Amino acid sequence: KEENALELFTGMLQNGLIPDVITYNSLISACEKGHKIDKAMELLAEMKGRGVEPNVTTYTVLIEAYAYQGHEVGKAIDLLAEMQQRGLALAVHTYIGLLSACFKGHEAEKTMALYVKRPQGKRLRRCSEDARAHAFMHELYLCRRAL
Repeated sequence: KEENALELFTGMLQNGLIPDVITYNSLISACEKGHKIDKAMELLAEMKGRGVEPNVTTYTVLIEAYAYQGHEVGKAIDLLAEMQQRGLALAVHTYIGLLSACFKGHEAEKTMALYVKRPQGKRLRRCSEDARAHAFMHELYLCRRAL
């Protein structure tokens, strides 16, 4: 549970241990699983304040948290923009999470726009990832036709 993870984290800090990106990612992931997106965002701000650089995993977990909630799509898009400003490569899970956030937030136009503007070639980590994005969009298309 996120409460246990946060308690361990507090003890870690009290004992003078310095958290790294893996520690923060674990905490953010625990908060995401506990549906505590506000606490996860606080941890993102804290890690940046301590000079710990967020990585692809950090952003992906946060974007997926917004996808799960299905609202506040703008915040998920802001996280993607921040991720790209930091020069981080877009992972398929990040991209699919963002598409899912838009779709669940009933933002079909944003979903389609993100798909059209998707990174090509080396911006996605593996060539098979673009195929997964295509599959997601095909499912979205079928859902829209069914409505």
